[in-house]
Amino acid sequence: MDAYPIPGAAGYRLFPRGLLMVFALCASMWNIPVRADDATPPEAPAPAFSPQVWLNAGFLSYHFNHTAHYNAYNWGVGADFRVSEDFTLSAGEYRNSMREHSTYASLSWQPLHLGPLRIGAMAGAVRGYPDINHGGWSPMAAPVISIEYGRLGANLIYVPTMRGKVDGCISLQIKIRVW
Repeated sequence: MDAYPIPGAAGYRLFPRGLLMVFALCASMWNIPVRADDATPPEAPAPAFSPQVWLNAGFLSYHFNHTAHYNAYNWGVGADFRVSEDFTLSAGEYRNSMREHSTYASLSWQPLHLGPLRIGAMAGAVRGYPDINHGGWSPMAAPVISIEYGRLGANLIYVPTMRGKVDGCISLQIKIRVW
């Protein structure tokens, strides 16, 4: 048979096969560019970075030294101000693992971006830990991984163990973008 019949109509030919082949060939060539400069779409300018402000409610911490009975719920308030694609300023206060009031300020540098992940390090100062500088300001540095999706995000911070000074932990900080 040379055509596609309509069901129920004996011998009725809707389209001959030759006409369907010509139609398919024309449809497939519809998107072929005529000139070389038509083949490449115009490049859209890269979106410009705009600063961001994130708020958080402290940390949840998993301590490596389980016998010390540290406070794992380090509630508080903090803010991150992303000044560029790679740099973020942070400050806040929280109830630390020793159940004391702590304040921090830091700069994060996260040059590695893998989809929604940002990987890098933070450095700054923290106070409120009685065994370190008598609770006064002391320097801190730690690796940090951030994940952000829309207005929600999280920071995962690894605090290394420093014998006699700091028992290490991994802290999770949930954050929400407000600007």
